Amino acid sequence: GGYIPISEADAHAFAAYVQDVKQKSEEIFVSFKKLCESNTIETFLLEDDNPANALLSFISESGVQILVLGSDDSNFITRKLKGPGIPTTILRCAPDSCDVYVVDRDRIVSKLADSSS
Repeated sequence: GGYIPISEADAHAFAAYVQDVKQKSEEIFVSFKKLCESNTIETFLLEDDNPANALLSFISESGVQILVLGSDDSNFITRKLKGPGIPTTILRCAPDSCDVYVVDRDRIVSKLADSSS
């Protein structure tokens, strides 16, 4: 029930935990995959302490051209305490070759790829 450093965890327990997290992550996307049966959807589990940096690295390395993200559910106070969220960081730092769309409650924020690249 508590948190322990990975260095102190049993290797088998850690492997079981990682497998459980991956399985739960895949279950989240089942309904989204059903919505988009006519399109090809790929899901990836990126493992990193900084999700925004992991996603930016993945975008650059794999040549992602279109990325759609949900917005984080933070308010003004949590943004001031934590700094910019993942969608904000991705919008600011995504490569110019990638269209980024962030779906918020009542709007879509986008950064379109540089058409000259």
